[in-house]
Amino acid sequence: MGETRYTSGQIADSTGLTIRTVQYYDKIGLLPSSGRTKNGRRYYQQDDLIRMEQIVLYKSLGFSLEQIKRNILPNPNTNELLEM
Repeated sequence: MGETRYTSGQIADSTGLTIRTVQYYDKIGLLPSSGRTKNGRRYYQQDDLIRMEQIVLYKSLGFSLEQIKRNILPNPNTNELLEM
């Protein structure tokens, strides 16, 4: 069985963001979706959810989206993200 998939709505609900914000972050490459369903809907996985929580933290500290995009861990693994 594969890894759990989350919709844009589920990611938005768990982070307090709007679906449009999640989609915007995908569009600008800040948090690209893990893939698309057969119907073309974005889906995310556990690592993406953790990464989004990291983005939300940086935003709350006053970092711009561009700063977050440049400075966020390039390809962190789950343990690195959980440590942060």
